[in-house]
Amino acid sequence: MSKLLKLYTSLKKENKEILYLFKSGIFYISLDDDALTLSELFNFKIIDLNEKSIKCGFPVNKISYYSHLLNLNNIKFKIIDPNAHITINNNNFDSIINKILDINFDELTFKDAFFTLQEIQNELKNISASN
Repeated sequence: MSKLLKLYTSLKKENKEILYLFKSGIFYISLDDDALTLSELFNFKIIDLNEKSIKCGFPVNKISYYSHLLNLNNIKFKIIDPNAHITINNNNFDSIINKILDINFDELTFKDAFFTLQEIQNELKNISASN
């Protein structure tokens, strides 16, 4: 966790307005002030990391639900995967999710499926390259 705390501290120095969600195993966790924000919004339980730091979080499979609620509350957030070194912000996430949600499987051809997947892959590559 000390690596995450260092990363969190440096990210907050760059931009205090963004709430950072760190992928940690099967959870997205937030730290310190961001943990307090999530706890207040969603009534999450706060857990002490040490005498100075706290965390809270939610399962990875609930990211669509919570990102939607964060957006409704006008909270800018970034998802950080410390292992992959990829950061996804609200706009990137919404764009990719909307492309997937807009797929009409009743009318989807193999060609359409291929190009849709290729487009999503290119977006993810661009996100990765810009980080």
